[in-house]
Amino acid sequence: MRILQVSSALRFGGCEEHICDLSAGLSARGVEVRAVVRADCEWKDRLADALSGAPFEADLKNPKDLRSAFRIAGIAREVGTDFIHVHLACDYAPASIAARMASARLILTHHGSEPISLATRFLTRNPARVIAVSRGSEQSLSESFGRKRLVCIPSGHSVHNRTASDFENLADEFRRVYGISIERKVVAAIGELSPNGGQDDLILSAAEIIREVPTAYFVIIGKETGGDGFKRKLRRLVKVSDLEECVLFLDRLEDTNPLLATSSVFASAARSGNGADLAMLEAMEAGVPVAATGTKGARDLIETERHGLLSDPGDPVGLARSVCRLLTDPALAAETARSARRRAKERFSLELMVESTLEVYEAAFAKR
Repeated sequence: MRILQVSSALRFGGCEEHICDLSAGLSARGVEVRAVVRADCEWKDRLADALSGAPFEADLKNPKDLRSAFRIAGIAREVGTDFIHVHLACDYAPASIAARMASARLILTHHGSEPISLATRFLTRNPARVIAVSRGSEQSLSESFGRKRLVCIPSGHSVHNRTASDFENLADEFRRVYGISIERKVVAAIGELSPNGGQDDLILSAAEIIREVPTAYFVIIGKETGGDGFKRKLRRLVKVSDLEECVLFLDRLEDTNPLLATSSVFASAARSGNGADLAMLEAMEAGVPVAATGTKGARDLIETERHGLLSDPGDPVGLARSVCRLLTDPALAAETARSARRRAKERFSLELMVESTLEVYEAAFAKR
């Protein structure tokens, strides 16, 4: 079986990690996986490691440009593609046209919650299967394509079996590199810096948390999106809240494991979001208790209070209360972490995601 993944994403994020992990898992099971990306794609080297050959390049900047469809179709014919698997709504139309031209089957995955435009739905008339990665995206897709060909496969993450000494070494490394004393209780937050990400609410929560837990220390990971000065706003908020000594901003970490190993709580103040939060899932897998706002994506991961504590989006005081409960009640934090890790392994494992996607391919292939 030959699969051609298609993505016009320029930067690496949760969707792109999904594509890399899925491609690597399929390749390990003997599936020939190739990909089409933009020439200026910043993550193609990472993707190349998961493929059966180097990624192909195409323009993919304008979904209405038929040259992209011809390019994808030409590549599909060249490698004998059985399925074209596309992950971004802006790529659906050219990939759909290419699939018809190359006599390949089309698989769509939707990673967000935004509705599919009427023009895209009109041009994307031939998917063999449509995959939702969460209940939020499932609802959006059912409205656009109906439920007949729709299947929900949650994004997965690899569960590592690390020893206590492994975590201790990783934690010591992170604290040493960033000068964080052992007395500090680290609260980690990972995600793009944006109003929707709610990092301003998190800082307001931090001011409340510090009053009850003076040793709390906040590590906020993420790059600003949109270029609207949101990060400057966050830094001003930290300053006026007198939190400069207990908040660390980092644009990114190549490896988040050292941070998670030293974290007492993972916090998310997102105001909305329907897709599963991979950073939150990584925290659950690492055994870090989670305090989050109850977006649809968070509720996909945290089904009950046994898996994490949820508060209302846009409620910094509620989030602060959840974080403080986990920081001051070791028994609650330990039980929440154990239950969350078990749920991550049983419901959101990378192996389950790959096997379920392979079953989708095989069922569609049998009907061809």
